[in-house]
Amino acid sequence: MKTILVVLLCSFSLAGFTQEPFEKDGKWGLSKNGDANDSIIFKASYDEVKVEVTADGYFAYGLKDKTWYPMTKSKLLNQQGYEEIFAPLFNSEIVIAQRDGYIDIISILESDFLLRNVQATSVLDPVEFGITSDYIMTENEKSFGLVSLKLKKEIIKAKYSSIWADQAASEGGWLFAATEGKTEVYDYEGIKKFDLESEELIVSMQAVENSPTLFLLMSDEGSYGMFNSKAKWLVDPLYVDAIPFEGSDEVVIVTGKKGDGLFFNGKMLLEPAYITIDKSSERGYLAVAVNKKGEFLLDPEGGITPKKEE
Repeated sequence: MKTILVVLLCSFSLAGFTQEPFEKDGKWGLSKNGDANDSIIFKASYDEVKVEVTADGYFAYGLKDKTWYPMTKSKLLNQQGYEEIFAPLFNSEIVIAQRDGYIDIISILESDFLLRNVQATSVLDPVEFGITSDYIMTENEKSFGLVSLKLKKEIIKAKYSSIWADQAASEGGWLFAATEGKTEVYDYEGIKKFDLESEELIVSMQAVENSPTLFLLMSDEGSYGMFNSKAKWLVDPLYVDAIPFEGSDEVVIVTGKKGDGLFFNGKMLLEPAYITIDKSSERGYLAVAVNKKGEFLLDPEGGITPKKEE
């Protein structure tokens, strides 16, 4: 990770840079060599000057009348006043400028805006949430959003209690944006794909092999459930395991602490307390289940019938 050095320039200059601060009559400016009388770039009219120094360059800004202004080659950029300007420690290519609850994202190399007027009060390192450095996590009070630096776009607005990348995918996959009782699933361009109605914090959604509609869900605590993207039913990720019957997008077998259970089209028909549950070959029945009391047949309405001995 690249290191960023933030320098407050009070009585010294940065040797080696083409623009250096200088002081004159109690004010600060920028010149080619830090000389108050030669090659002036910005007149000494600032109360304070700061320079963000990174591996990719540097970015100067000055304080006037309690407002910070960029000091760049862009006249448009230099006209914008801010409450605060800073370079995030996790990204050496950008500067964040904040004003009235909104931020502008500025490219250090281009001395120009990447994105303007994003509603946020701070930014966070996306890598801590499993997301690559091509993005920025935004925070607005206690809600979170996401900005794509490549797309120069706010792809998820800061209105979620958490945002995570798919914890089971090494790259790509989904983004999970959670609010109370619901997780919205986005792709990496910010297009919403699914709504998952669950109180659990879902952090992974993997396609089930040989099924076009089923997805295995995982919660932040490592428990599993199932989602049918066509029928829109969901088995909450509360279980040690969750698997569908082979060839079926309707029946899910879950494993709990006390045994196996069965869901049919998202509705629990058998609590997870059975020793085994297998697909039934008998007409009109979904499954055959075994517990300590014996062997039972399960119908689609949830009726349980003791299996007759052959």
